[in-house]
Amino acid sequence: MNITAQPVSNEHIVHLLRSLKNELHCSSTRKVITHVRLILSQLKNFMTPDLVVKMPPLFHLVLPAHSVSRATQQQISHLDELADSLHAGSKIRKHLYRSEVEALTITIVVLKHMQKLFKRTGIEVLPYVLTQELHQAVIEEAA
Repeated sequence: MNITAQPVSNEHIVHLLRSLKNELHCSSTRKVITHVRLILSQLKNFMTPDLVVKMPPLFHLVLPAHSVSRATQQQISHLDELADSLHAGSKIRKHLYRSEVEALTITIVVLKHMQKLFKRTGIEVLPYVLTQELHQAVIEEAA
């Protein structure tokens, strides 16, 4: 499938942040950006330097430059592993996620919105398995 890449404007990014803030019931945009940053740091294994360059400007700002190296970072291949990793890291970061279920729910919401933006730019960040699990979770949520 050939997807035509389109530029992402500031309005798209503002819309993304507002949508996430509303759907996650966050009191501040800072908390939304924290969620996005933590999820992106866990997905950094899937990102090549060329892919990072193609990402929308917001993600350049929030992508952690000091994240754990690829060799020492836990390999993430499923949504539940991503949520477990976020929840485990949350214990260090003032309990941002109260449970693994909350971490999974927030992860699904954030990835769903980020995927829309990534599709618009014509890039694929998530591997096939994570994309399929996310798609299935969205379908189950709608049912």
